[in-house]
Amino acid sequence: MIKIKNFFLATVLAIVVPGLALCPPAGAFNTQFLDDAPIARFNNKDIEIWLDALTNTLENGEDGVEVKWENPKTGHNGTLTPLNKKTHDGMDCRDVDIRNFAGNFTGRAIHLMCRKDGKWLAITD
Repeated sequence: MIKIKNFFLATVLAIVVPGLALCPPAGAFNTQFLDDAPIARFNNKDIEIWLDALTNTLENGEDGVEVKWENPKTGHNGTLTPLNKKTHDGMDCRDVDIRNFAGNFTGRAIHLMCRKDGKWLAITD
């Protein structure tokens, strides 16, 4: 069964939890693991810049071509690499390799992102 998560929650988790396959509702899980993740150091502008870069990469990026993002005020940065285009459950989708850095903290995940009703959503099995 496929679950489509809230875009913001899914993208934040993509920054934070490499390899996370399923998660309970946001209020129901322990967030202590965030202490050592880049997202714990991101401010609102970092997240805004990252989400803009992610959307642009999913919409326009070439497969295998790394896109860099950075907030020059914080130095937080990362890369987004679209890996392929495909169809999943009738939706246009792309796998994307997400790497983020904040100080000495790093995070990496590969997520399947699909467009539904004009919005990109993270898909998990």
